[in-house]
Amino acid sequence: MGHRHRRTRDYSDAPNPPLLHRKETFITPDHPHYSRFAHLTQQQVAMGLLDNSREIGTHLNWERRLTQQGIEIHNHALACPIKSAQQAKPKIQRHKAAIARVTASKPVRLAVEAGLFPPDTTYFDYGCGHGADIEYIHRLGLTSSGWDPHFRPDIPHAPADVVNLGYVINVIEDTGERREALINAWSLAQKVLIVAAQVLIDDRTRGVIAYGDGIITSRNTFQKYYEQEELKAYIDQVLGVDAIPVALGIYFVFRDEAQSEAFRASRFRSRATAPRIRLKVSKFEEYRDRSSR
Repeated sequence: MGHRHRRTRDYSDAPNPPLLHRKETFITPDHPHYSRFAHLTQQQVAMGLLDNSREIGTHLNWERRLTQQGIEIHNHALACPIKSAQQAKPKIQRHKAAIARVTASKPVRLAVEAGLFPPDTTYFDYGCGHGADIEYIHRLGLTSSGWDPHFRPDIPHAPADVVNLGYVINVIEDTGERREALINAWSLAQKVLIVAAQVLIDDRTRGVIAYGDGIITSRNTFQKYYEQEELKAYIDQVLGVDAIPVALGIYFVFRDEAQSEAFRASRFRSRATAPRIRLKVSKFEEYRDRSSR
């Protein structure tokens, strides 16, 4: 038999060494780190980080992709950097993304239809905008309040049974602040957190410019458009939970595992329809004044 020759190459001093992904494929399932490596790969796939694999075969290209997505890897888990990368920041006017609704938002209506607002339920809206959801829940006879950095900055954050983070994280251009908003809202939720964000739509880049991991619209607002599974992966990773998809771009996160499983089971049954309470825009100021007293 001929002798086999083995060559060894050392990349420790290389400025841009090659990089191998999907580390669990190089070890056996009984390896102590197999599940950790496999979970990291699942996260990376869900967020599209491993797409176009030819572009991420070296260290520098991989770091470039992580930076573009606003992601870091710590202890074989994806994480958002606490401080955003230095970038010239335009004056983004987040409050212009708030919609003056005449009825409740879809996430809140779905929560009502799902039976998450029994008598004596308390409600807090984190990033409430003009306050339509607050007024809607108030008219159901329940205690409701909310905070918004532009429209209701003086209202204190308050724990509540149901907390709504509706279409907030997708308008925050700073990835660290976005993560902080999700964590803060979850810390207030005593029973369930509602998380909703814009998902990808057709022709979404018309009249906009790229900024960070999203875009700046023609109205000078920021939008981060998520893929449905990307949004779930983001919520799960930041909060360490298993968010339940309810509709496109809408997730429920339960504190109690038993309640979470009961809700999963109830989704196979028919749901009631949420009351269609139509709000007059003039009522917003009236209710805001009344709530701040």
